[in-house]
Parts: sequence; structure tokens; C-alpha cells
Amino acid sequence: MKEINETKMQKRTPKIHGRKRRFRNPESVPYITRMDTDKSGCNGWYVRIKRQKKLMSKYFFDNHYKDRYEALKEAVKFRDEVLRKSPPALRGGCRNGLPYSLPSPGTLNRKVMTYKARDGEWYEYEAWVAWIRISPNKMCATKWSIDSWGVRVAKERCEEWLKEKRVIQEKNYALEKKKFMVQQNRAT
Repeated sequence: MKEINETKMQKRTPKIHGRKRRFRNPESVPYITRMDTDKSGCNGWYVRIKRQKKLMSKYFFDNHYKDRYEALKEAVKFRDEVLRKSPPALRGGCRNGLPYSLPSPGTLNRKVMTYKARDGEWYEYEAWVAWIRISPNKMCATKWSIDSWGVRVAKERCEEWLKEKRVIQEKNYALEKKKFMVQQNRAT
């Protein structure tokens, strides 16, 4: 009978795009982290929830409960209670803790731009540059070369672009405010 090569029999970790796939920890729970230390013996669960710039956290040590699973049950109870009482989470990119805080009208500057060409040399040119935040999570920018368009025309084109983007900005921030108000009404 042929000998079976044991290395082929072992289960392999599946690879995605040449990297090993990381499997999720079976003990992982949202907002709860396991804290294990070697020497101090302060092993337990750490609950951390952030809502509207306010951090609520608490440790649940194993030695205060029967075992690590009892500590986890208490941590889950605490987490659920805090999530029930706290307002809904805000999306990232919100300024001043509110998703509908007044956005800036955008900026328009005359700048010297530098770039590296294919030949390896660095070149400079002057341009009008404009940027604006059209939604809490999205920025837009444009630039118009003074060498190609002239000072007046390049500035006018940047100003026209900003006017168009301000209209989009008003619509997006109005929608954000409406969504936030609906979330607040549901929470109360």
C-alpha cells in the first residue's frame, strides 16, 4: 500500500490574491475586545463604544466572575444596555459631531504647482486651484493653468466650477440633515 504524504493531507489555509486569508476570531463580538496579559493576571473583556464624541467603556475581569464566559456574558449585557440608551452612531467624516454642520463654501487659491515629467525633470507652473467638500465624506478639486488659459480666464473657470459644486453641496448636506433628523426621531 502506498504511503500517504501527511503534508498533503493537512488542511491548507485558503489564499486570496496571493495572501493568506485571515479568519475571524470565533470569540470576537462587536464593541468588545479580549484583554489577556501574561504576568499581571488582569485578564478580561473590554467594552468600548463611542457615540457622538462620547466614549463609554468598562472592563470585565475574569477573576470577578466565575470564568471568562460569564465575564463575556456580563460584557454583552452592558454593551446592549449602552447601545439601547445611546443615540445612533454618526458616519465618519462628520464635522463638529454633526453630519449636517455647515460646510465651507470652498477655497480658491493661486498656487505654483510642481510635477515630475517622464524625462525625470521637475517642472513648475502657476495655476488657479479650487477645492470643496460636496458631502461630509467627499472632496472635489480642480485646477486651471495660468500658462494655458491666462490669469483671468483660469480664475473665471475655477469660480464657475465652484458655483456648480456648491449647488451639489447644498443638495447633499440637505439630505444628510434629513437623515440625521430621522435617526434622532427614531432614537427618542
